[in-house]
Amino acid sequence: MEEYTIGIDGALPLSFQGNLIADATSCLNSHESTRWHEIRIYKSKSGSLVGEIVFDTKWEHEASRSWAKVFGEHKGAELAAWFRAHDPTEDCFGFPAGEVYREKQARLQRDLRMRYAKAVGEALLKSGLTERVE
Repeated sequence: MEEYTIGIDGALPLSFQGNLIADATSCLNSHESTRWHEIRIYKSKSGSLVGEIVFDTKWEHEASRSWAKVFGEHKGAELAAWFRAHDPTEDCFGFPAGEVYREKQARLQRDLRMRYAKAVGEALLKSGLTERVE
């Protein structure tokens, strides 16, 4: 087990002992990606789950952001719902407002949503958390 401290924008950092059980990125490659999300799932010493979302950007007028939330033991479905409820385009300014850039902005947002959803799915799969269907 390791000691983790996760920074959260606008809130106290989370500190806990535990293990990183899964992580994934929406970064395609470090040379082409200018905006991406990092998804991490931890399990604390007491069994609680911790979800972390980090938005990274290389654009001058956009800021990297971070969110995290603690879920009780056996609350994988709630963790997954929290990841799904996050809007991955929330902090992406992208192109200037106006008709000229409307289609480019729409493509940028579709791409961010698609890559974010893929990263979340990959992290959840790696975590071993499942929804049992009978």
